[in-house]
Amino acid sequence: MRRADDALCHEPVDDGDRERRRGTDRRTSFYRANGVGGGLFAGYDIPASRNWRLGVEIAGTIGGRTNAATFDGLVYQQRPQFGVRGTMRAGYVLMPHLMGYGSFGYGGNAYRIRDQIGIGDANAWGSSFVVGGGVEYRIGRRYGLRFDIKHVDNQTWQGFVGVPIRF
Repeated sequence: MRRADDALCHEPVDDGDRERRRGTDRRTSFYRANGVGGGLFAGYDIPASRNWRLGVEIAGTIGGRTNAATFDGLVYQQRPQFGVRGTMRAGYVLMPHLMGYGSFGYGGNAYRIRDQIGIGDANAWGSSFVVGGGVEYRIGRRYGLRFDIKHVDNQTWQGFVGVPIRF
């Protein structure tokens, strides 16, 4: 079936195209939520040269805000429960006490799913490669302040503010 406004494209228009334009197509709708969670990380760094540092980390997270979408009164929710990840990082000392770094690894998050819509491929566990980076400022010999952002489970960005304690 063709409509007048599609006459120039010379392709048949499916009903999904009409749903996408109205915002009711479940295949292309997305949602976002920002919230607060917590976590712990542990790692080990070694100096590779005067300014370069190489390291490994494991991390665990809990909580976050529930993502929710509503279609025609039906609700789909994805509530974060916990997450884990393992990463390698390479850092460069930019100035005394300040290091910038990038990281790469693998991890994922577990979710509690509430699905009234009937999304057939909704998974309670999402995992994928982890990429990210950040900066770390050393306040003293054993303490610092860290700002970190990671893209995890192929759908979520997580930002962290932390206090590294060196033993």
